[in-house]
Amino acid sequence: MMKKNIKMGLVAGFLLLFSFPLFSQQNILNYADQEFALKRYENAASQYEQAFGQRESYYAAKRAAESYGLIRSYEKAFFWWGKAVVFEESNRTDSLRLANAGVQAGQTVEGLGINLTNAEAAKIFGQRPVSDNPSLEFVPLEKYNSAGTDYGLRTDGTGRKYLVTDRGLEKQTEKQYLRLDLKRALSEKEIDGLNDRGYHLILVEEDGELTPAIQGTEEFYHVSMPAFFKVGAIQEVIFTGVLREKEKKLGLGKTTESFPGLYRAEVQADGTFANIQPLPFNETSSYSVMHAFVDNNILYFSSDGQGGFGGFDLYEVPLLENGYGSVFNLGSNVNSPRDEVFPFVKDGIVYYSSNRFEGLGGLDIYRTGQLGKGRSMNLGKVYNTPQDDFGYYMDGQGNQFLSSDRGMSESRDDIYEGKYLYDYFTFRILGKDSARLDRDRELVVELKSLSGEKVSLETMKEGLVAELSQGEYFLEISREGYLPTRVPFVTTDPDGIAKIKDISLEPIPVVVENETVWSSTPVLLAEDQVYFDLDEYDIRQDGEKILDRAVALLQKYPFLKLQIDSDTDSRGSIRYNDRLSKNRSMEVFFYLKNQGIAADRMEIAWHEESRIANRCGDGEACSDAQHQANRRSVLTLVIQEKDIAKLPKGWNRKKMSFQKLLQK
Repeated sequence: MMKKNIKMGLVAGFLLLFSFPLFSQQNILNYADQEFALKRYENAASQYEQAFGQRESYYAAKRAAESYGLIRSYEKAFFWWGKAVVFEESNRTDSLRLANAGVQAGQTVEGLGINLTNAEAAKIFGQRPVSDNPSLEFVPLEKYNSAGTDYGLRTDGTGRKYLVTDRGLEKQTEKQYLRLDLKRALSEKEIDGLNDRGYHLILVEEDGELTPAIQGTEEFYHVSMPAFFKVGAIQEVIFTGVLREKEKKLGLGKTTESFPGLYRAEVQADGTFANIQPLPFNETSSYSVMHAFVDNNILYFSSDGQGGFGGFDLYEVPLLENGYGSVFNLGSNVNSPRDEVFPFVKDGIVYYSSNRFEGLGGLDIYRTGQLGKGRSMNLGKVYNTPQDDFGYYMDGQGNQFLSSDRGMSESRDDIYEGKYLYDYFTFRILGKDSARLDRDRELVVELKSLSGEKVSLETMKEGLVAELSQGEYFLEISREGYLPTRVPFVTTDPDGIAKIKDISLEPIPVVVENETVWSSTPVLLAEDQVYFDLDEYDIRQDGEKILDRAVALLQKYPFLKLQIDSDTDSRGSIRYNDRLSKNRSMEVFFYLKNQGIAADRMEIAWHEESRIANRCGDGEACSDAQHQANRRSVLTLVIQEKDIAKLPKGWNRKKMSFQKLLQK
């Protein structure tokens, strides 16, 4: 009996020893799951790693990958998805998540050896081409960045700068679980992903010092993204916040009902906020209302409330002197089944961030024209990266800013400022009587740097265009009949604003029969104008009379040529007016061609609304009669200097109308 008991004890001990790692791993997984439920993802990830070390399993690897993905630890998420997909339990969705994690970690789908169907490619970051802008780069704004998270640069009506940060708190680990993430809601259904970092503050810069804009922040867990405006005489602000009193104690398996809301306050003389009040459409127990921006007293914000297109949508609501108007969703041109957050509006263009899959990765910055009525467009590779890019903002001087964790393997955002690498210069070469020579084949123009290196020039209808970085340059210009010239100029810090530089050439004077004349060509002889109806390019009856006179003159004097330059009024977009003015020039050209005028005797150009003949530019109140003066084609007869003697006597070198020239 004793031998039997000893034998059974040895077997039990052996079984206990063998199964202890399994019990140990399960305890670790239970603890990891608890940390995951409490949104302490960094702690959860380390526990899943430890459990995987005890015994390799699909569940531990997958949960580690998910945990690291939620705290935007790109390389670790990619590593653990790589571990997860080798198990038999893995599925195609895991492979797609590996691809997305790889893109955010700097890999390529091709390099991973994953073949995608068209439907799958639509769910992988970076599979759709986006534009690039080699003349712009974004550099860290070191003045405002810290070792913590910094984002959301804004300015108020006085020019003071504000930003959001968790600086000084980035190593805090013993804290309540609640987290105002930059991009997600504070709830079980919308995971925030940053629960192991500190709470956020709004800082204001005053006399070079950064101090909290809300003094005594014990009322809030988090505050972020201030939006400044004036409805009455006092400058106000709307910001995102999470009240402490809304948080409920959380035990394992329970959920929280605390969400961000928007709060309105008055901006004091020192830039701090006072008299804070919640907005009436907050629902902090049900859904998030956050990320305010105000333009022309219209409040734009992001929310995941019911009735949207999925995830977070962008909304607008008018700010009235006595309250608020109705809340409207910006619609499907802006919103998608994924998240649209961080709205910014300037000149009717809506900018925002979205994590839709057609982007480069994570959050990308998009724009939609004319208050959401245009087509959404990704701003491209300079603005966006495989990581998160958000919080786009342009100040009153046109300076561009965004927030991003680009280039970082771990979650930490910095503020970036846009820097232009080049400016676009347009050189217009003018001859006698300000005639444009830059499209003349006999004109020779070379652009060089101070060291003598040639810089390319592109001939456009606007003039000779060059892309120049900061430095010293000079133009060398020569043309028969004009004095050669060398024009030096200096470009300062590029600002991205197109610049036009007019250069007038001096004709060489010659003496003919005791009279000083000019040898430059062509000479403007006569000018008339054909007018068009609004938005039309059909030739009217009054225009046919002018064109018939042009035909008569061109047939009578075979040495004459005709320049056709068409314009529009200022109404309509530049793109629309460019097409309209081109159609007007082509209509005139074909009318004359059908009357027997050879094509090589006509030169055509079009100028949209860039040559307004009166004060009726964009935003000016003008009558239709005043706008009519700009809906035209200008017809100019030109003559070579050598052919002037062939003209009838009595021509006095002054531009005439076609009718007057016919009477000579």
